[in-house]
Amino acid sequence: MRILPFVLLLALVGCDHSEQEAMLRKTSKQVEQWIPMGTSLAVARQTMEQHQFRCSVASYDSIEQMKLVRPEEIGIWKESVIRDHVMQDVTNVTDLECKKERLWVNLRLVNGETMGIVSAEK
Repeated sequence: MRILPFVLLLALVGCDHSEQEAMLRKTSKQVEQWIPMGTSLAVARQTMEQHQFRCSVASYDSIEQMKLVRPEEIGIWKESVIRDHVMQDVTNVTDLECKKERLWVNLRLVNGETMGIVSAEK
C-alpha cells in the first residue's frame, strides 16, 4: 500500500513531462506558421511581440564577436547559405530571443533572414 502513492507520483511527473514536450512542439509549430523561414528580423520581432512575447536581440557581425558570448555556436560561420540560388558566406548572425511567462523561443537569423527556431520552457 505504501508503494501506490510513489507510483502515482511517478505517473504524474511522467504526464507533466509529456505535456510540456507537447506544448513545446505546439509552440514551435505556431511560431513556424507566424514566422516562415526567410522572414526579416523586424517582421519576426513585430510578430512575436504581437503575440505578447518580450523580445531582445543579440547580433554578431564576426566570428570573433560571437566567440566571446557563444563560443559553442561559432560553427555557423563555417557554413554557407543559399539566397536567390546563389551560395553566400555567413556575414552576420542574429538571435531574436523571445519570452512569454515560462516559455522561451529563440529565432536564429543568418544574413538577415530566419534560419531556425528553438523553443524551451524555462
